[in-house]
Amino acid sequence: MRLLPSFALLLAAVSVASGAAPTPRLELGANFNEHLDAATQPELDVTGVRWIRGFLPAGEFLDGRRTLRSDAGVATFRAAAATGRKLAITLKWDFKRSKWRVPAPASAAEAKAFAWAVEAVREVKPDLLLLVNELFVDTEEADLAPGADGTIPMVRFLQRLAAHIAAAALKAPSGKSLSVSCGGFTRLDRAEMRNHPATRALLPWLATTPHVSHVNFHLHQVDLAQFESAVKFMRAQVPSRPLVVTEFSLVWAYRPHMSDRLGIDNAGQAFAKKYRRRPDQTVAHYLSAAAREPVTEDELHAFLASRSWFDPQSLEKCCRLMEQNGVVLATYAYLQASSGLERAQSPVGDTQPPWRLNPIFQERHAYVPGGKRAAVNLGFFTTFVGRQSPLP
Repeated sequence: MRLLPSFALLLAAVSVASGAAPTPRLELGANFNEHLDAATQPELDVTGVRWIRGFLPAGEFLDGRRTLRSDAGVATFRAAAATGRKLAITLKWDFKRSKWRVPAPASAAEAKAFAWAVEAVREVKPDLLLLVNELFVDTEEADLAPGADGTIPMVRFLQRLAAHIAAAALKAPSGKSLSVSCGGFTRLDRAEMRNHPATRALLPWLATTPHVSHVNFHLHQVDLAQFESAVKFMRAQVPSRPLVVTEFSLVWAYRPHMSDRLGIDNAGQAFAKKYRRRPDQTVAHYLSAAAREPVTEDELHAFLASRSWFDPQSLEKCCRLMEQNGVVLATYAYLQASSGLERAQSPVGDTQPPWRLNPIFQERHAYVPGGKRAAVNLGFFTTFVGRQSPLP
C-alpha cells in the first residue's frame, strides 16, 4: 500500500519509539479458484482490486485435456495483469480427483509434473507462485503417511518441487526473483490437523527452507474464535515468514442455519411480512429460489440483516485477525459465478455448503433495478473496496 510520506514517517517513528516493527498491511485480493476466465476487467474495475488468485488443476493439464498456451483462463489472467494487477497462481495437485498418486522421486512422472510447473510460471507470469492448494483434501491418505523409511511421499514431493523451482531461477514480472509459497493447510483449529505427521513434517521446513518465501493456508471456520486460533497457531509455528491465505470464510457458521425458517424470530417474521415471503420457508429453499429467480438487492440485504448468524462486519474482523498475525495477502471469494453458485440449479443444503453467501458480489442471488451495477453482499463489499490499494 502506498502511504502518504508524512503518515509513513509518523508510522515509522512510532514503531521505532515503541521498539516494535510495524504490522504489515494486509492486501485483500480476489479469489477465482479454478474459474480464471471469470476475472474479466469490467468486474475487476468495480472494486479496483489489485491482486487476483486462481488455481491450475495439474491433472487436467498433465493428461492433455488443457494446455497452458491455449487456455482461456490463463489468457484472462494475463489480460488482467496487463492492466497493472498482480497475479497469484496456485498449482493444484489434484491427486484424488485425477486418480493418480504422488510420483516417486526421479521418476518420469515426477519429471513431467515438475516441467509443467515451470512451464506454468513461464506462461502465466505470476507475481506469486503457490506450490500447493489443499494438501489434505487433494492427496490420498497413503501419500500423507510416513513410509517404512519415515518419509512422507507428499512432503518429499513438495520439497523436491520447491528445490526444482528454485533451481530454475524464475523471475516475477518485476524482474526480481519469483516469490514462492508452500503449505496448503486446512482446518488448523483442529488438534488432529495440527498433529498430523504431514503437518509436523512440513512446518519446520516451511519456517526455515531458503526455497520458499511465504507460507499459505486456508481458513474456513465456524466462528471468529476458531479463526483466530488457527491463524495464531500458524504464526507461532512459522514466526518470521509472511503468510498468505488464499481462501477464508465463516461458511461453517452459516451451514447449520440452512434449515432455519425465515420467520424463526421477530426479525425474521418482520422480513417475511415486508417482502411477502412464507415465514415457514427454510433459508435453504429461499436461497435456492433466489438463484433461479433473483430478488432485489434491497430484499437480499434485508434477508441477511434479519439473520442473527450473519455478521456484515465479519469480513473486516477476519482481515484484522489475519493482519495482526502476519498475513500479508489474503484472497477472498469475488463472484458467485466463480465461488459457490456456478450453476443456478444447484440447491443449497446438506450436500451443498452455502459457499454462495461468501462472495462480495451476489450477482446470482439478486439484482439492482435498472441494471446499473451488479448486486453486492451486505457489508462485505464495503470492506473489500475499503481495503484496496490504488493500482500503479
